[in-house]
Amino acid sequence: LYTERRARRGAHEVQRKLSLIGESAEPGAPGLLTLYPPPLEECSEEVRDWCADERPYAVLAPGSAWETKQWSAEGFRETGRALAARGLRIAVVGAPNELAQASRVCHEGDPRFTNWAGRTTLGEMLRLVEGAALVVCNDSM
Repeated sequence: LYTERRARRGAHEVQRKLSLIGESAEPGAPGLLTLYPPPLEECSEEVRDWCADERPYAVLAPGSAWETKQWSAEGFRETGRALAARGLRIAVVGAPNELAQASRVCHEGDPRFTNWAGRTTLGEMLRLVEGAALVVCNDSM
């Protein structure tokens, strides 16, 4: 990428970015990075069970690569509590390096929250996001 132009000129920004990683805009097309959740049967039993429960849920994604763009754990926790009071299950997601932030959101094992941080593959996290009624996350751009 340093010595040659790889992005397609004149294409939509999303298509340009996808072309950089060799991914097509179509699900299932070959590429270097999968941007679509795997079939449910390829997910862990825990994720399959969570998704099989027909009660609606919200996903909270408190992590951020940029600390200046990261909302507080308390803000996510209070939002989760308000959503739980409205009948939603709460899934907190994140990468393994975001486990501490996710744990602060779940605040000492609050049973209304399920902490998935560091426990899912990227594809499984996408599956959780896909089935959510609502996703609350930080600004990532």
